[in-house]
Amino acid sequence: MTDIAVEVGPGTAPFLPHLNEELVVLGSTVVYVERDKGAARLLLGVEEDSIVVLGLAEHLGLKSNSAEVVVLPNVWGVLSGGGILKALPEIVRVVKPSGRVVVVETAGPVPLEEVVVSMQAQGLKLEREYLGKEGILEIFNDRKLAEDLVTGFGSECYAAVFRKP
Repeated sequence: MTDIAVEVGPGTAPFLPHLNEELVVLGSTVVYVERDKGAARLLLGVEEDSIVVLGLAEHLGLKSNSAEVVVLPNVWGVLSGGGILKALPEIVRVVKPSGRVVVVETAGPVPLEEVVVSMQAQGLKLEREYLGKEGILEIFNDRKLAEDLVTGFGSECYAAVFRKP
C-alpha cells in the first residue's frame, strides 16, 4: 500500500512536493485538503496523481490512521484564535501511529511555545525544530524555492516535526 501524505490548507503554493525525503517518502499519494474552491481548482494538476479535497482542517474526510505525514503550512496564523486547536484532534486522528505532523511557518512570527504545547497536548512528541531561515532551508529539497519562500522573514520562520507514538 502506498503511503499517504496530506497537506492541509496549501492555498495555491503547496509545500509537500518540495519537502525532503526524510519527511515525505517518494511515491507517496499526495492529498491536498483546501477550503477555498478557487485555490482547490488551481491545485488540480499541480502534481501527477495528487488528490484535491475541498474541506476544512476540522473535518479532513480521511480515514483514521491513514496518513504517514500531515503538513500544516502557515496555518498557525491562519487558524489562530482557537481554530488550529479545534483542528488538531482531527489532524492527529488521521496520522498513523509513528507518523508525523510537520508545522511550517514562513509567513511571520509564530508563538513557538504555543505550537509545541498544543501538539504535545494531543499526544504528539516533538522530534525536531528548525528555527530561522537556515533552519527552514533544511526541510526543503529545493534550496532556491525555500529561499524564495522565506525571503523577508528571516529569524521569524519556524518548522517542527512531531511524531505520533
